[in-house]
Amino acid sequence: MNSVCHDIFRAIHEGKWLRIEYRNKREEITKYWIGIKNLNVGKRTLQVDGLHLGRYITSELDCIYIDSIVSSQVVESSYCAINKELVEDIYLHPYKYKTIFDNTVNLKILTYLEKCYLMDVIPYKDDFELIKNLDNDSFDGKSYKLSDEQFRMIVKHFQYKMEKYAKKEPLPLQEFIDSLADNAGIDTKCNVYKSKFLDCKRVPNRSHVYIDRECATLIKNVLPIIAPDASISGFVSNIVADHLERHKPEIIKMYNDKISKIM
Repeated sequence: MNSVCHDIFRAIHEGKWLRIEYRNKREEITKYWIGIKNLNVGKRTLQVDGLHLGRYITSELDCIYIDSIVSSQVVESSYCAINKELVEDIYLHPYKYKTIFDNTVNLKILTYLEKCYLMDVIPYKDDFELIKNLDNDSFDGKSYKLSDEQFRMIVKHFQYKMEKYAKKEPLPLQEFIDSLADNAGIDTKCNVYKSKFLDCKRVPNRSHVYIDRECATLIKNVLPIIAPDASISGFVSNIVADHLERHKPEIIKMYNDKISKIM
């Protein structure tokens, strides 16, 4: 999977805008921010809301060809509505999207690791930008309509931060993963994880349960390395038991609500 498809996957699942450089039919390169509304796997196209970065105008674009996107970057701290039906369909039918998102399970893990890395290396205190004629007195408690100048200032500020971040040399994948293990506190987290999930007792009273094939493959590849003595059934049982215990109040509440309606 290339970086463009990775960024598209993130933007769809996290509800963020995507900055792209797009090659049109005249072979011209145009820069947009796009908010992804839908995805057509067969045609390899996106339906989006687009913000032209030269004219600062928005429009609905029904046919953005994925293969014509030259480069992409997720616009951090941005927001666009998540298409929940699309997200659910990708989760339930990963093979349907295999030509675009080659391995959704590994992609989710990589995205999770990236977030862990960013949380460890990016300071909480950040710089801020003043927008002309915008302060607390400007709000009525509901919404505020930006002027064209204010809108351009905000977009330019995002652009500046993205370009500044893009100039940093990215870590190779293995070096990036290795760096996570060097961070303070990670050893403690690993020990907690081992005691909670990798200390697998024999499961005498077993029952068949099917899980996603990609998840099963990932477990089969990882578990023998990190815990050679652990069984897959014991590992999965530990995860399920932890989930049930962690979310016991919610589960009991939903169960009682349903039972009360039936009774």
